[in-house]
Amino acid sequence: MKGHQQHSVLIVSPNNLGDGSDYVLEEIAIECSKRFERVEVIYLKQLNGKGWKNLPGNVFTHCLNAKTYNGGIFSLLLFLRKKFFRQQFYFSLSSNIHINASLGIAKFLGFLKTDFLIARESTVIFERFGFWKKLNYKMRYWLGYPFVDKVICQTEGMKKSLTTNISSLTKKCVVIYNPLNIKKIELGASETIEGIERFKPFILSVGRLISEKQISMLIDAYQLLLNKKTNLLIVGDGTERNNLQKQIDDLGLSQKVFLFGYATNPYPLMKQADICVLTSRHEGFPNSLLQMLVLNNNCISTNNCDVLQEIPTLKIVNNHVAVELSKAIEAMLDGNNFEKNELENKKFFLQKLNPKNFVNSLLQALSPDS
Repeated sequence: MKGHQQHSVLIVSPNNLGDGSDYVLEEIAIECSKRFERVEVIYLKQLNGKGWKNLPGNVFTHCLNAKTYNGGIFSLLLFLRKKFFRQQFYFSLSSNIHINASLGIAKFLGFLKTDFLIARESTVIFERFGFWKKLNYKMRYWLGYPFVDKVICQTEGMKKSLTTNISSLTKKCVVIYNPLNIKKIELGASETIEGIERFKPFILSVGRLISEKQISMLIDAYQLLLNKKTNLLIVGDGTERNNLQKQIDDLGLSQKVFLFGYATNPYPLMKQADICVLTSRHEGFPNSLLQMLVLNNNCISTNNCDVLQEIPTLKIVNNHVAVELSKAIEAMLDGNNFEKNELENKKFFLQKLNPKNFVNSLLQALSPDS
């Protein structure tokens, strides 16, 4: 991409936590630093996470220190007007619908000058949320996305859902699977987490404690296990924490099921778990599951996105049935010997998801022939 070396790019993230969509944006920023003179990164809130650290010298970060995300959106418009009013970017990219729409409005107002404005969709909005929230999101699509040049969907299923509901985006959509930095994940897995031994052996779940993640169903599935020699370790935090703790206590599982809290680096836990489990209702293309698959051959997931069927060795279960999940866990605990070719196929699938391939696909989508 030598032809782009004179250009800079802009990436906007909600925060610097290093999870979810901002993990993806960080990988894109680092890869873009190899192809462009400057990568400007704006994040709305400063959070104590593992993301956006030890960046290449041509990646420049700007934190707006917003107290709320809504306030951060307003601050973003002012910041673009003040800081980058005369700056021309080759492309600008974000991965949050509120930021995406705001960048579209900024482009319309002339606050943002960019050859291409790219909106990456972070979840399947029209399956995940109720009427009023979907209406709220539709307003953002109507207001800001007319000025977006490309919309990145993580899967074909996400693209179909989006274009069925917002048909005006059909010609703008392109499917690019999430980037995955295997070397960084494996390096993180080599670190030590003090006190981990007291949980062993354990089944692991990693994700926000919200109803969408169905952790309550996972606890019910664990309760149904005939063999409870393996503990259940739940990593993450969120609004459902108190309800989940009450459920654990009511079931008499307080010595077997543990709410670990947020972990800056969950990779050692993923590597050392007997089984890794994801129980979401809907996902775009779950980053935490991809990370689990890099480090652990024993992974189970609900059928929460259309790409999962392509992943060798992954066990997929019904989204809402604790009995089915319990049986899958029980069977995997009893022994899960994969054929050599299955493990090699899984490795090949994951290796294709590297950040270099992602940015190559992104730049190809911006070419005149796409």
